[in-house]
Amino acid sequence: MEHFTCAQRVLIVNTFYQNGESYAATVRRLRAILGRNEAPNESTVRRLMKKFFETGSTVNLKSPGRRRPGRSEQNIAVVRDSVAVSPMKSIRRRSQQLGLRCSSVRRILLYDPNYHPYKI
Repeated sequence: MEHFTCAQRVLIVNTFYQNGESYAATVRRLRAILGRNEAPNESTVRRLMKKFFETGSTVNLKSPGRRRPGRSEQNIAVVRDSVAVSPMKSIRRRSQQLGLRCSSVRRILLYDPNYHPYKI
């Protein structure tokens, strides 16, 4: 996928409106301005204008990233209560009883204060 600079995206939007909102005319005009190899194709102009109509901007949105449900506040509270009841229980047995992944329980015990997964 080709990435255009902010100035090039503004040029594409301005050219689109100057050419009577025609995608094909916009591409032809941009080929004359940017050169044949640097100009966007029609699908790129369509995608960019769709983004502009929906968001009012042409910048790329940052992706939210990977969801990490293992260390939710609810799971942390459940593990904290479990440790208070039986502090000598192994992480593997605790994860089976709580219905959480072993790595999630280990991560909760590692990153929450006053818990040390290998010294409980």
